[in-house]
Amino acid sequence: MSCKKCENTKCTCSASLCSNPLVYAIKESFSLVGTTCTDATILVTLNAIKEQGTPPAAVPFTHTIDTALLSVLQNGIAISNNTNLCCPDCRSNLFFILDAEEITTFLDDTATYYQDICCIEHESSLAIWKAFTTLFESKSGGAKVKCCNTDFSDKISRWSTLATSTDAYWNLDTLLNAGIFESSSFNGYSGLGILLDYLELNHTTLTSTDYLNILGVILNMGMIAYCEDCSVLISSIDTYLTYK
Repeated sequence: MSCKKCENTKCTCSASLCSNPLVYAIKESFSLVGTTCTDATILVTLNAIKEQGTPPAAVPFTHTIDTALLSVLQNGIAISNNTNLCCPDCRSNLFFILDAEEITTFLDDTATYYQDICCIEHESSLAIWKAFTTLFESKSGGAKVKCCNTDFSDKISRWSTLATSTDAYWNLDTLLNAGIFESSSFNGYSGLGILLDYLELNHTTLTSTDYLNILGVILNMGMIAYCEDCSVLISSIDTYLTYK
């Protein structure tokens, strides 16, 4: 994937290839799997967002991929770019994957945040989609939502095929109905799809429970990638809004 742009004259884009920031975050998450976690806030957050199942009762506990990803998103990553990480295609340099509740939080946080959404890919119930478009048009003074025209739909279909577990913290039907919203892309490709391709190629032992839990954490926490100056920020939506 070509490194298309940087945000500061101190940056260069001489490298022919750059890494996707979502993949960077998932790699960091996998590096935590199997390690001991003593951060009780991870369990508090997981208990607040999960739909079913029983997380570890207390710290310390051993990270699995769901708690590790939650930890990475909740704490956030700020890393120097230096051409190594790709920036989103949106001129706002913002990419996100959110569910309907989180995208509403984003739009309501600041009156002008709608300007950061250059295009949307989505899957949701009709009612959720109508509520989003109504809110977006209200915030933007009547502007219509544009589609990103990526491979998002195919990748969501593939992820749904992989995430058929009944033992995960979430039900797939609940996640799909609650809405999956992706803003922007990376070189014209869905960020969620890039992440899925990486997981299928590099983590062949992942179970259907793992795939469903990864998707559940991403949608309930939100996954943001934002380029500023020569840094890339990767975090949950709440962590991003607190930073901004």
